[in-house]
Formats: sequence, C-alpha cells, structure tokens
Amino acid sequence: MNICYATTNRQEAVRALAEQAEVVLVVGSKNSSNSNRLAELAQRMGKSAFLIDDAKDIQEEWVKRLNASA
Repeated sequence: MNICYATTNRQEAVRALAEQAEVVLVVGSKNSSNSNRLAELAQRMGKSAFLIDDAKDIQEEWVKRLNASA
C-alpha cells in the first residue's frame, strides 16, 4: 500500500512520541482514516491514545497525573 509522504512522516512522529509519552492525543476528525490510524498506531505500541477534535474533548482523567512535555 502506498501512502503519501506527509502520512509517513506523521506515523514516524507518532512512533517517536509514543516511545517517550504515556498518553498520545491525536487531533483530527473521527472520520479521518489517517487520524484513526495514528491513534491505533500509538495504541499498538501499548500507549493510551485518544482521537480528539479539539481541546474541549480532552478528559481530565487522561492527563491529570502527567507532566506536559510538548
């Protein structure tokens, strides 16, 4: 399967982030295959990962014990 350069870069970025993060928040549409795939990738790496449309979708229990890194 061929995927575009931007999608490949985003997947590599999620892999790198997931190696260091406890929780991964992917900002994108729930209808987007690419956004869903990024969240699934982080989950396959054993991380809690959530797909959100914007900041109002963040649930406090996801992040209340974490330190911000980026």
